[in-house]
Amino acid sequence: MLPPTLLSLAAVMASCAVPTHAARERSNQASKVARAPNVPSFFKPGVKWQIEISNPIKVSGSNAVAPVDARVWDVDMFDSIQGDASSNVIAKLRAAQRSSVGDIFVICYFNGGGLNPTDPDIKQFAETDILGTIPGWEDEHYVDVASSAVIELMKQRIDAGVAGGCDAFDPDNIDGYLQPSQVRRKTGDKRALTQADYYGYVRALADHTHAAGKLLGQKNAPELLALGDGTGRGVLRDGLVDFAVTEGCAVGGGDSSSDPAWCGSVQPFVDAGKPVLQIEYPSEWGNNCSPEALGTSALDKYCEYAAAGFSPIMKLDGDDCGLDGVTQYCGSTTIVNTPMES
Repeated sequence: MLPPTLLSLAAVMASCAVPTHAARERSNQASKVARAPNVPSFFKPGVKWQIEISNPIKVSGSNAVAPVDARVWDVDMFDSIQGDASSNVIAKLRAAQRSSVGDIFVICYFNGGGLNPTDPDIKQFAETDILGTIPGWEDEHYVDVASSAVIELMKQRIDAGVAGGCDAFDPDNIDGYLQPSQVRRKTGDKRALTQADYYGYVRALADHTHAAGKLLGQKNAPELLALGDGTGRGVLRDGLVDFAVTEGCAVGGGDSSSDPAWCGSVQPFVDAGKPVLQIEYPSEWGNNCSPEALGTSALDKYCEYAAAGFSPIMKLDGDDCGLDGVTQYCGSTTIVNTPMES
């Protein structure tokens, strides 16, 4: 049996069940009239932000949550959208931060290219649409992003997020093309999914998100900025994505999503007035879940791109304590700890 938190979320997802043919037609017609996305004036290069997806953020009454001056928050969607204002994390966070910083902008993280075992909608995905495991996260699986059924289920996730108060979406694992052996389709010609498949997938999610007046981010996947197939397609130049979320781009890690070239490739976001939300995982912290703050000299290598308009933050990495409340910002030699529900 699902725990209470997932039961309440399951009710939200059930409200987004696959519609009838007539309902789909009405929805398709409505989606053709896109609303202008709500982009607050502070959602721009250099904005201060926080990401915390390990557990729900703990909000105590009307007390503002640290960091009190962050205007953008990236939270786990499934953890945060359940219930009414008394239990919905997004609603509580907005109310708590209003007295200290005013309005905030909430990005909802979800596994856009895969499935987590705790996802409340996991049983709605056909076995043929669940592909190989995601390296480093062996309990998570890629999904077939070329499947129309998968696209519809992911649109339902976005619908649930919109209903739960999300302003934007941060879909992870949209770079499965880097793992061709793990993203081989189980139907048809059983080919490996390509960059073009993921581009089409991002386009489908972007069209749906923008029709709701919300924003869509690009999580890593630098190859999608220019497909190199002679078509000139790219997710930023084609207006599909509204901000970038990078991991480890300032300090090369050996793959295309963790390389200084990736930092340079997202500079066009800043040039277009769109934020680059940069996550760095300091090697100095290792697997220590209660690290000491980095000194100025150590910060310099991670904060190089702050001058270019990026929004760097230092976070923990790994299964045990990664992307929890522990955060350090450029220009500060102290650690901020955002409280989490246990």
